[in-house]
Amino acid sequence: MSIPSKREIDPYGDLDGASARRTFEGKSVAEAERLIAESSLARQEDLFWMGPVAFVYYLPAAAAYLEGESAAGDSDFVSSLCGTLVTRCEQDGAAIDQARPTMRRIADYVRENVGKFDLDADETSSVLRKITALLDRLD
Repeated sequence: MSIPSKREIDPYGDLDGASARRTFEGKSVAEAERLIAESSLARQEDLFWMGPVAFVYYLPAAAAYLEGESAAGDSDFVSSLCGTLVTRCEQDGAAIDQARPTMRRIADYVRENVGKFDLDADETSSVLRKITALLDRLD
């Protein structure tokens, strides 16, 4: 898969898509992972708003960040990302089918390593509910 075009990152021409385009345009997955590490919550929002083709392409960067040491304690990112994955499954359906293996990888990793993210009890419960909802949609 090649680096997504401007139109694939921002197919709707809205402000949120424009933010994702400004950040991710021309970036490889490795470059995107570095961007996520620099500002994880903002980049997670970009993943939420970018077009389906770009989402499929850049989701592995989010997974790599999540699995890395720099994501330790990043409760906001993990919680928001899990919510984004559920929403994208609901809204984009077949358009993001190629991201299913990466979404499953993220769900399995978070479930097995939930303590890594320094979530309080309520946040842990919320994240695990999101993971269950995601896995239900992936099955």
